[in-house]
Amino acid sequence: MAYVCEQLQIIDGVQTCVLWVEQVALNDMFGITTAQAAQIGLAAALIIIVAAVFNKLGQIGDKSHD
Repeated sequence: MAYVCEQLQIIDGVQTCVLWVEQVALNDMFGITTAQAAQIGLAAALIIIVAAVFNKLGQIGDKSHD
């Protein structure tokens, strides 16, 4: 985990961080690893591709009945 400064103050003429917070990444919010996020994305892309192929096959089948 990385920490970032949330609040700055000037103390004795020097800008100083007075409040540090833990940086939260997108994957941390969902509680999944990068590998799991990649698998979900790949599965979603595969579903879209399969749906597009079935749609195209349906269009070809409709044209053959004309």
